[in-house]
Amino acid sequence: MAEKVRVGDRYVRVDGAKITITKVTDGEIEFSMLDEAGMWGSHTTLPVPETWTKAGSGPPPVGEKVWCINHPLREAEPGQIYCPDCVDQVAVSWAGLDPVEAADLTDALLLEEGKGHD
Repeated sequence: MAEKVRVGDRYVRVDGAKITITKVTDGEIEFSMLDEAGMWGSHTTLPVPETWTKAGSGPPPVGEKVWCINHPLREAEPGQIYCPDCVDQVAVSWAGLDPVEAADLTDALLLEEGKGHD
């Protein structure tokens, strides 16, 4: 079964073109595309071409909530499957710094930047 496509979904084509779904009707989609030639719009039948790789999801339809997979009672961030707390925790682990260390480092860098412009 093909993945459900909705308005706002984003794709990247093999050649690097960026695609955003602008309208979904029964069996057809309209999209805008940004490539080396500029921005333009077109349409195609579903499913999306195999040369497109999904890069992000559009917002869920009104009335359809997406719940965090780690915290079933928390609503997920738009286009995500995780709540804001989970996203923050992952960001911290990727950064390799805890929030206090990150804040201290930011303050130190801003202070150093301010000294360079006196």
